[in-house]
Amino acid sequence: MYMSEKMADMVLISSCFFFQKAVQDLSAAVHLDPNNWQAFYHRACIFRKVMPKQALLDYSMSILINDSEDNIKSLLHRG
Repeated sequence: MYMSEKMADMVLISSCFFFQKAVQDLSAAVHLDPNNWQAFYHRACIFRKVMPKQALLDYSMSILINDSEDNIKSLLHRG
């Protein structure tokens, strides 16, 4: 099945909207609770491909807040 160019553009615009909304929601969570290591982790996962430096900062913050086994994924992504 072949997707039309117009349909592909609509999918891309929709994806960008959900990306921005997720970043806004996670940023609000960080603002409301700066010790929410999970919000930093999930925001870093979103930023990983498009803003790698910001992702590293968020992974680092997540690790600083919680360096236990519960947060092993941040340690693995951070390297």
